[in-house]
Amino acid sequence: MYEVLLNKVSIFFLLIIFLFLSIFIFIFEFTKKRNEPFSYKFNTDLTSSQTRYYYNGFRRERFIIQPPSHIERSEKYPLVIALHGYTDSKKVFFTPAIIDNEKQQKQFPCFYFAPNNSNKGWENNTDWIRDLILTMLDLYPIDINRIYIIGFSWGGSGSFPFAESLFKDCGIIPAAIVRCAGMSRTSLISPLNEKTSIWYNVGTADSERVLTTALGYYNSNRDETTEEVINEDVIGHFSRETRIISEKKRISYYIGMGHDYVPVFMDSSVLDWLFVQSL
Repeated sequence: MYEVLLNKVSIFFLLIIFLFLSIFIFIFEFTKKRNEPFSYKFNTDLTSSQTRYYYNGFRRERFIIQPPSHIERSEKYPLVIALHGYTDSKKVFFTPAIIDNEKQQKQFPCFYFAPNNSNKGWENNTDWIRDLILTMLDLYPIDINRIYIIGFSWGGSGSFPFAESLFKDCGIIPAAIVRCAGMSRTSLISPLNEKTSIWYNVGTADSERVLTTALGYYNSNRDETTEEVINEDVIGHFSRETRIISEKKRISYYIGMGHDYVPVFMDSSVLDWLFVQSL
């Protein structure tokens, strides 16, 4: 009887020791992984992007990175940073056609970076994103004069403060921003306001707040010394009116479109405009 009890006690203590060892190994490996430098093997698959993880303290952040389909080591390529809108889904990324379209990938070779900020906004918890951008600039053949930001909804509003944080913390000036909707921020600080080109896009059937913000952008960036140019065309099912309000600023209204970004990137002229922007 005593031996049976002793064996049970021994097994119990062995299980406790095993449990503590397992917890210790898990914490050690997690910390080791969290402190590993960011690394990425170039993806040559034209039909898919790669989802990766960054360990931000004890928070695991997700992001997509897609290199050009073919890299010439003697060349430098633009970096496109895509900022998603507000979402409760951890699976949703803001990924316009350029990431999934083989023809566009060949026409506009670039490094495409889409972080999924679990904090949902773009004014907070972005240190880890700037760290990754600096690491990519160090590792990859990226043209520092051709860094572009595209943002939708919350990412549209966030494209302005995020661009400013890149400048304040990293000394990086984005060459261009393609903004879709957003409910706040109508202008950039200097010198970004003078150097960064912006194409603002909004649907006329979006919310009143979104439209008011777009009007604020129009009024605060219009150069009254420059004659305004108005172009009209049709994109998909929507008529579009584009107002060129200064040398580096323009705004497009999609007639009847609600809160959406897909039609914006259906139009190759947006990407044509974006990829010629340079500091």
